[in-house]
Amino acid sequence: MTGYGTAEGLEPTELLRTLESALGVAVLRVEQRAVSDDPQKRLGCNRACVVDCMTENGPRTLIIRRPLAAGTAFHDAEAIKSLFWQGRYCRGDNPRDALPALAWIDAEDCLRALPHTGTPAIIEEYVPGTVYASLLERKGGRAAMDEEDWDCANAILGLLLNRRELPDEGNVLYAQDLVCLMSKALLITDNLHRTRQLEPREKEDIEHGLLRWRQRLLNAGRLPVRSHNDFHPWNLILRPEGGVSAIDWDFPGYGERARDLGTLLPNYLYFALLKRGRFDGVCREIYRHVLNEYLCRSRDAEAADMARPFFAVACLILSHARWYPDLSGESRMLLRRLALGALDEEGPGPLDLLTCGLP
Repeated sequence: MTGYGTAEGLEPTELLRTLESALGVAVLRVEQRAVSDDPQKRLGCNRACVVDCMTENGPRTLIIRRPLAAGTAFHDAEAIKSLFWQGRYCRGDNPRDALPALAWIDAEDCLRALPHTGTPAIIEEYVPGTVYASLLERKGGRAAMDEEDWDCANAILGLLLNRRELPDEGNVLYAQDLVCLMSKALLITDNLHRTRQLEPREKEDIEHGLLRWRQRLLNAGRLPVRSHNDFHPWNLILRPEGGVSAIDWDFPGYGERARDLGTLLPNYLYFALLKRGRFDGVCREIYRHVLNEYLCRSRDAEAADMARPFFAVACLILSHARWYPDLSGESRMLLRRLALGALDEEGPGPLDLLTCGLP
């Protein structure tokens, strides 16, 4: 079972005080519980607990998460600290109050309000529902979309299109966001090479391609928008009452508006390869619908092109044998070829997969 772990033992008095600070209302009672049986996959990069609290405005259920030690994953504690002190930690899509919020956990397992020092902790609203990846796992072998697929795809489109722009100091934050992307991408290529999944020449070509795209994106002068920066099916929850919510706002920021689109699309390719061994069927139809509708409704003619580096990074992640062990070796090689192609401005990009097929 891949999921949260536990962050047991948060000191209750400081927990209550800090939640009051984060929520902006009086908290009357809190109860902690582990989430090891939670059905939502959250990538296993954090320890966390669920906190049921009674506030003066009624009951709330929250998730408190803290990253694992540096080097175990890309959700690095030092990176989150850096984002906060740079003023780049921004709110997620949750309309209720001020969540997600940032706090610290000190050496005595006390959750402390800012400013403080220690391990950063992210406080989010708990979103009940079903992880979107489980739907794709269950239906990825089908030939065509049904009503549920259409509803989910359109709800996800709404999340992708409803993004707040940031004109003031936008260029600085855009550049910082690309630095974070490049750091993550280089860690991935190093890991793939170290585990003998990537040849030295492939690693070199990918790294050079990423650097070229960083410069191109900086020169494009596009206005940054709020982005999730880890927008994939395991971080999308299908709510019981309908609609989709994005969770795990570990690295939100203001950056390229096509980043979340480029991160999401290779996941449909992954589930098609996993369930059918080729890029067709329901996952290809969802891919087509999301991409074409996004291009039409956003009126962003450059989006498919600007999504290329983010598409490439997602393909590399999905090709990793340890993180996604169920794919065939042939499918992994295909994903790495797609990553190389996407980084080559003359190679096949996200839109080309619909017109030209797989390389």
